[in-house]
Amino acid sequence: MWVLRKCYWVCSLLPIVLLAGCMSYKKVTSPLVDEFRQRMLAHYSGIGHTEVMFAPTALQFVYTMKKQHQETETKEIYLNTTKFVTTPSVFNEVIEGQYFQTYKFAKKAKEYPRISISFNVDGDKVSDYPYQSDYDEKTGSGSEHEADGYSTWYYNNCNGEMPVEVP
Repeated sequence: MWVLRKCYWVCSLLPIVLLAGCMSYKKVTSPLVDEFRQRMLAHYSGIGHTEVMFAPTALQFVYTMKKQHQETETKEIYLNTTKFVTTPSVFNEVIEGQYFQTYKFAKKAKEYPRISISFNVDGDKVSDYPYQSDYDEKTGSGSEHEADGYSTWYYNNCNGEMPVEVP
């Protein structure tokens, strides 16, 4: 009877543990990313906190803004972040290195993560408007590293409308 109860609890808890592991975020630990994060915090006074993390299908940059931030500042932060994430060193170290090491299923399928740059401007711990990009491969190219990569970005104002391409 005791063995049956123990087996019941193990079988009941196992799916919960597995689901929690699949949906958890992992902090990106990279000197390159840490230096970028510190540079952004020093340069933009409107940033209160920044996090860079992996999810099973995404690389996320989350900026929590101070109440007194300027709208133009978030646009500059977005532009600087896109410039950073599209450099070969970030691609090699963070995506091809850490991301594929963490999510081996993605490496095997060569599924690159969606990159999301989001801003929390009202302090409720929910992203108010994210920018995102998916990895696009060039057709007819001889090398994977000559792919378009993350060249097309979309903006979502989170009001139920479809994301809009950022020019």
